[in-house]
Order: sequence, then C-alpha cells, then structure tokens
Amino acid sequence: MGKYSDSGEWTDVVPIPQNDGGPNPLAAIAYTEEYSEAMEYLRAVMADNEKSERVLELTEHIISMNPAHYTVWHHRQTLMTHLTSLPSTELPFLARMFAKDAKNYHVWSYRQWLVRHFSLWDTELPYIETLLTADVRNNSAWNHRWFVLFGQHVDPKSGKGMDEVGNIVDEDLIDREVEYTKAKIR
Repeated sequence: MGKYSDSGEWTDVVPIPQNDGGPNPLAAIAYTEEYSEAMEYLRAVMADNEKSERVLELTEHIISMNPAHYTVWHHRQTLMTHLTSLPSTELPFLARMFAKDAKNYHVWSYRQWLVRHFSLWDTELPYIETLLTADVRNNSAWNHRWFVLFGQHVDPKSGKGMDEVGNIVDEDLIDREVEYTKAKIR
C-alpha cells in the first residue's frame, strides 16, 4: 500500500483525504500516490495539532517531493518553535533542497527564520559564500547575505535598528561589503 499506511508508527492516525470538490472535480490535480498519501497524513496530524519528531520527518518527506509547498514549510517552522536547539540534520536537509533549486523562495524564507530563531548569525556567511561561488547571480543568496550581515541588528517586529541612535552598521562593514561585491561580480 503506502509508506505511512503500512507503517506501525502511523496506525493511530486517520488520514484526511484531499477534497477537490466532490466526486467530479472540475480541475483535480494529479498528485502521485506517494505525495497524496503523505499529504493525507499531514492534514491529519495538523488537525490534531501534533508536534513530534515523526511529523518533522513527514514534513521533510513532503518537502523533498515538493520544495515549493509553502504550507508544509510553515508547519515545519511551527514544529521548530517547540525545539530548544536546531536538529543536526536541519542544515544538511536545507542544503539538499538548495541543491535542487538554490533560488527557491520558500527554502530561503525558512532559512532566514532559522537563522533568527536559533541565532545562527555567525555560521551563515561561509555557507552563503559557497552558493555565491557556484552562482554569482543567485539573488536569493545575495539577499540572504545582506540579511545575515544587517538583519541581526534589526528588530523583526518593527524593522528598526536596535541601538539608541538608529545606526545599525558601521561604515567599515559597508565598505567591506562594497569591495566584496565588486570582487564577486568582476
């Protein structure tokens, strides 16, 4: 049958099927059986508000099949808010998603959230460097570089600098970034 329906780990979950609008939907999407089954189980655990390791693994499986599924990324983020530390498998998982599409907005948005939530500011620049070396035209990687260098000094709710005078960076950092950018695009 299926990965989840045949697994003893998931016997307590009653899958919720996709509702495309009745027995004769106008434009039903032809999902693979594997994807449909995984989504049925995700709908069920979301409805039950389950936050567990198996749900985290389920979101990874679904995202691996469809890295552009924003709802699943958002649910993964919701699950992560209940953790006190970043799982060691998370950044390698994101690297695999970037290998599929280094410009996927959903992956970048989630990574920015991870950086802020788990305070990964000091470890991001070397990774971004590898992506920019692979593709200097990766605007998403450039945006993430800006976020890492300047975003940690900004209050995420107000968007304002967090020091008293409103200066969020020093001139030396700006000068270094201008030189870095010029060197990269030559």
